[in-house]
Amino acid sequence: MITIHTDSAKEKCAPFVADQEIPYPVAVDGNDVIIKKYGVRAFPTYMIIGKDGKVFETDAWPADTLPAWIEKARQAAGPGDTDKPSEEER
Repeated sequence: MITIHTDSAKEKCAPFVADQEIPYPVAVDGNDVIIKKYGVRAFPTYMIIGKDGKVFETDAWPADTLPAWIEKARQAAGPGDTDKPSEEER
């Protein structure tokens, strides 16, 4: 689970993450590369994206249903794809 910060002002990201107590990694997409690749048009947008970069679900909302969507994606991936990421993947 990661979140993507889309503001080009990177210095805004760290205080926001600390203030919101976000417990997972936050990537900065200041040039809108991710937004364009995945067609994000509204914020927040919740997506389930596999290790291969393919979108499993684009309407994983409301946020409290996210764990159920993640479990569905794990089941769809099949055995062997549900392991924790390797050191190289982190």
